[in-house]
Amino acid sequence: MGPYKERNMKLYIKQKPLSLKEKLSVINSKEEVRYSVEGEALSFGRRLHIFDAANKETATIKQKFLSMQPRFFVYQSGKPVMEVVQKFTLIKHKYAIYGSDWTVSGDLGEHDYSITCSYGKVAIVKRTEFDGGDCLEMDLSNTVNEAMLVRAVATVLAIDCVVTKKRIKRNKAAKSEE
Repeated sequence: MGPYKERNMKLYIKQKPLSLKEKLSVINSKEEVRYSVEGEALSFGRRLHIFDAANKETATIKQKFLSMQPRFFVYQSGKPVMEVVQKFTLIKHKYAIYGSDWTVSGDLGEHDYSITCSYGKVAIVKRTEFDGGDCLEMDLSNTVNEAMLVRAVATVLAIDCVVTKKRIKRNKAAKSEE
């Protein structure tokens, strides 16, 4: 894959309403779909497929089933390229990313964090409102090529799977106490 030239690149992850299996759109600031994401309805652990605008699969995210800590493997061209693992902590979300020199820091529970590597920031992630809906904004201005862009999107999706699941559990526990 050639050099990635687009600067000031921001992508937004929006959830499509009323789908039987999970479907997400990753759009740019011009509201053009850059990637579509589809989850498998029947699988052990979460499994997401990322497709480009030409509907070609560019990555797959697979959760390791029956793991003590949430673990997600990112595959490109059928080969594992990285692993996103939530580390056990009592207070904050903390992640390790194996297969790269990427680190994650910030408030992951509030979707206000960054992913960095040896050359700088890979992605800056925050929750925002875009096109009338709640979504995640990813500033990917320093991303060097398309393969890294897809890996950044896959990493944000893997983290969001864990954060969203914890938020749902917390909300259910709060409602049962009322």
